[in-house]
Amino acid sequence: MKETATIVFPDGRKAYEGELEDGFLNGTGTLFYRDGQSIHYQGEWRQNLPDGDGNLFFPDGSLWYVGTWKAGLREGRGKEYDAAGAITYDGGWKANHPEGQGIKYHPNGQPWYEGSFKAGEADGHGKAYYEDGRVAYDGQWRNGVRHGLGKLYGAEGGLEYFGPWRDGETLESEGPLDREAETETPIERMINTLARHPKAPVLSRAGELTVEIDCCLTPRFLPLSDSGDNWNPFVATLKQYESNPNLKYEDTALKGYYESYPRENLQQSFLLSTQTELKPFWDLKPYARFPMPWTNPEAYARHLLVRGFLRYDGKALPASEQNIAEVTRMVLELAQTRQYDAWVPNDAPGMVTNLNRPTFYEFGPMPVSHGEAIYRKLVWVYESVRTVGYLPGLYPGGRITGTVLLADEGYRFVADKGLFLLAALAALGYPQANATLSAQTESLIEREQIADLPFVKVGVYTADTALLLFDHAFTTFKHKIGS
Repeated sequence: MKETATIVFPDGRKAYEGELEDGFLNGTGTLFYRDGQSIHYQGEWRQNLPDGDGNLFFPDGSLWYVGTWKAGLREGRGKEYDAAGAITYDGGWKANHPEGQGIKYHPNGQPWYEGSFKAGEADGHGKAYYEDGRVAYDGQWRNGVRHGLGKLYGAEGGLEYFGPWRDGETLESEGPLDREAETETPIERMINTLARHPKAPVLSRAGELTVEIDCCLTPRFLPLSDSGDNWNPFVATLKQYESNPNLKYEDTALKGYYESYPRENLQQSFLLSTQTELKPFWDLKPYARFPMPWTNPEAYARHLLVRGFLRYDGKALPASEQNIAEVTRMVLELAQTRQYDAWVPNDAPGMVTNLNRPTFYEFGPMPVSHGEAIYRKLVWVYESVRTVGYLPGLYPGGRITGTVLLADEGYRFVADKGLFLLAALAALGYPQANATLSAQTESLIEREQIADLPFVKVGVYTADTALLLFDHAFTTFKHKIGS
């Protein structure tokens, strides 16, 4: 029987208001953020998941997504906006990713890419545009880069190149690409890679995989499990909160951890139990945004551009999609010259100004105000999952994404997004989580391919250091902090 009801958080604030049927969220209803009580999701539901037409909102009330859903994921047709209210994408969706025909936009509202998408990336025919609306590239794409036959135009509109491309590079000396020889798609290659490792998760053709939480790590390799030789301060704090809902930050395991494990450099931030001073880890600050051996150079270039202007060797490039290729080349050149301080950002906790949207920090020292903000968000995510259930894709920050490291003994999933959610799921006893592969890295890393990774080949890491770091991901917490 369908009825209208209100579900509340333990403190009495609304969690959901709308239609129920046989104990499930079915029909139309509204999901609320616990803090501020602003609307989180409003629309149609089926079996406790968004399904049908529905709108997703940021905590400040601004629109995040308007469109259709299927089984809790964005699917069908929709628009997506950033926190400033600017449209970022309009088009087809499948399994929470752009799929089919769509348009991605520059921050100024002008189209950046218009064409075909697959699993969130440009794939098929499409056009890329400069910020002033002029065509930059018109041709074929694969897995987010130019691949196939295409035309490249200069900023003034002149045709600079017309011919074949492979993986983002021109093939001026080669003829047309032999597409019949390339029968394996990128998603098929990843599926086949995982299939070679019996203990690895299975990847769907939509790019989804289910990971064991006992195999999940934070970006600095802090295990998210809390059993055996592993320990996690975020999970331990949530278990304290479960026993005492009136728990104050000053009494949490998290505060004690922040005070007990201050880091002096990047090497220590990974809890590396080696007496060797590994370059460049030993020389960089603990919060440095330094590329990992498996980081995608283009993704790292995008990270640098998000920060504004990048200056190097007399050049000053503004944050623009059209500068990605140039900045990528600069990043690899910088890596070879070892001038790390000139291009590695350092984001200390004191730089965070919006405590309503705190960042997940994995070690100390930590100002009390920031630690309290992190604790509040941990509790909010925990209560959301405990009260409403695990709804993938509905939490601020999007889905859980990360990199899969593959070895003979199993795998590790190094998460780069969804860390608060993973901690909450671990504390609540969920054995698994739904995730997608990160666009910031090579995604699937087999130990034997370490020497061929971009930041190893150019010398940022020696092969030995990269292998030590890879193996350290499989080390338990108690062994990480040992000597």
